[in-house]
Amino acid sequence: MTVLPSALDAKSAEYAANREALLGKLAELEAEHAKAREGGGEKYVERHRKRGKLLARERIELL
Repeated sequence: MTVLPSALDAKSAEYAANREALLGKLAELEAEHAKAREGGGEKYVERHRKRGKLLARERIELL
């Protein structure tokens, strides 16, 4: 197997800053994903239910 050389310095300040920025973006993405899985937020789920409708994921589960 060929080993690819790397010039990455995992102990540098730049690496640490980039890592923290990426982890922050991943946390934002996870929050948006959770919000989407919930149906857009409590406000929109409640409005949907008041209209007597099922959420898209609920309709899919019934299939």
